[in-house]
Amino acid sequence: MIKEWEHNLGKPFQKWFHSGKANKARKYRCLPYDNHNPDELNMMPTITCATWDIELREGDMAVIEPILYHIRHVFSMENVAVNEYLLNAMARPLQASRYGNDGPCKLGMIILLCSPPGCGKSTMFGGCEYGLGLFPRMYGDAHGTITKMTELIGDWTGTFMKKFFIWGEDVGGFGKVNAAALRGLATNPTATSSQKYEKDIADLDDKRNYWLSTNEKMTIDLDDNRKVLALYFKHLPLFLKDGMTKNPEWIAYYKQYGEACMNDDVVRAFYRYLMSRDLSEFVPSTIPITSFQQDIAKSQCPPMKGFALEMFSTTGCVIESEYDEDGRKRSHYGIHKGYVARFNKNNDWEYISTATLFDVFKSWAFHNNEKIDWITKPKLMTDWTTSGGVVSQQRCPFKKVRVRTINVEQHPLFNKNTDAEAYYDETDEIPEPPTNPEF
Repeated sequence: MIKEWEHNLGKPFQKWFHSGKANKARKYRCLPYDNHNPDELNMMPTITCATWDIELREGDMAVIEPILYHIRHVFSMENVAVNEYLLNAMARPLQASRYGNDGPCKLGMIILLCSPPGCGKSTMFGGCEYGLGLFPRMYGDAHGTITKMTELIGDWTGTFMKKFFIWGEDVGGFGKVNAAALRGLATNPTATSSQKYEKDIADLDDKRNYWLSTNEKMTIDLDDNRKVLALYFKHLPLFLKDGMTKNPEWIAYYKQYGEACMNDDVVRAFYRYLMSRDLSEFVPSTIPITSFQQDIAKSQCPPMKGFALEMFSTTGCVIESEYDEDGRKRSHYGIHKGYVARFNKNNDWEYISTATLFDVFKSWAFHNNEKIDWITKPKLMTDWTTSGGVVSQQRCPFKKVRVRTINVEQHPLFNKNTDAEAYYDETDEIPEPPTNPEF
């Protein structure tokens, strides 16, 4: 019979206390698979799907089509690169845990799904009033749902420390400190488990994977760190401003999608599909480019980057123009052979020095309420070069002098050699209902 004080210690501690290994375990582990080491005590709950069949069966693709259609048509907005990334990110931890491959168990990235309410996020990754969603049914006790960041970063984190899949249910906005801490959790191989009435365990394996949702834009601080895939979609809303939609096609679509996510046979078929995916070329750190992510980065980027993005447009890099007393254009700034230059009314040009550019930068910062007291001209030029830019001496043709200036076209911010197919252009427009999806 368990004594009252033992009961208050919590289930994880009870498991250790009554396992018979309390005095034998040399190390505590938190692994999504059995490492078959009698000297180690694995604290992670068993993953429900760990014993399921993994061979794809005939007819599986037909029964999981409502789920695949929603990922492709809603979450990915019909973008092939984003769709493939999401499916691979779902499959990688499951395949790694099934085969005992320790490294790939942790994705090392954060997936942020942002949309208005009623787009099917919780139905797949969490749950609703009708029951558990698809991922809680696959992961079982190894699945955890948080509603606020302090459950991961606060004083007592033991409950969610022993999970394999973390779903953030409308986590809302969180600042720079919490965002930085979350990025650390997503990449660090170990963490400390701490919970009331439970033994603190330092350097415990951290295999958690994070998928977060929010209904608000601009809620995560990227800190110029490509560890977050941020997707925004205003697509297929079940709930509109005037309440639930009356469109019968919407209702029929979500009914079929919801039933698929909560059907155990469909969930098992989806698991077999994920286990059958070829991940040999999947690199989690190579995330698709999204316009939502770029908008967040622009709003949160350092002064140097914000100045460059705003002032050096890709259509000539025009900074500003100078006018005489009669209002006639006297000269304007632009680019010549990739370098910033000044052009007069006769289209004669000269390169602009870094000193002049720094004066323009200070003027831009003043008008944009940017605090740059700590930025000097050498600091600005150092930031430009360390971020991939070029600063060099160039000769002006008619002044016969050399000027130290910056090259805009060679900077990664303006490099046009990007994968156009991978660009994910979100929209604020609400689309028409799906026209006879082939389920």
